Amino acid sequence: MQDHELPFTFRVTKDSGHQVYLRNAGEEILLDEIAVKGDSVEMKLHIFDASLKAKIDGDKLSGTFYKYYAPEASLPFLGYVW
Repeated sequence: MQDHELPFTFRVTKDSGHQVYLRNAGEEILLDEIAVKGDSVEMKLHIFDASLKAKIDGDKLSGTFYKYYAPEASLPFLGYVW
């Protein structure tokens, strides 16, 4: 995927605080460590030893899928909230 955009889809709920679910084919993965600061967000993806770092623009997130174990393989991504 180097030099290509990596698409993600998220579901956000506000039941008891914000819950973010990453859609992966037919499954949803709960992202349980989220930090929002101003118009930026960082979501840890412990299962992948990675994080998503992004700017928030309405229902769109744009940023980097950052791999802790291989930062040179990190990818830009676009995410959409539905």
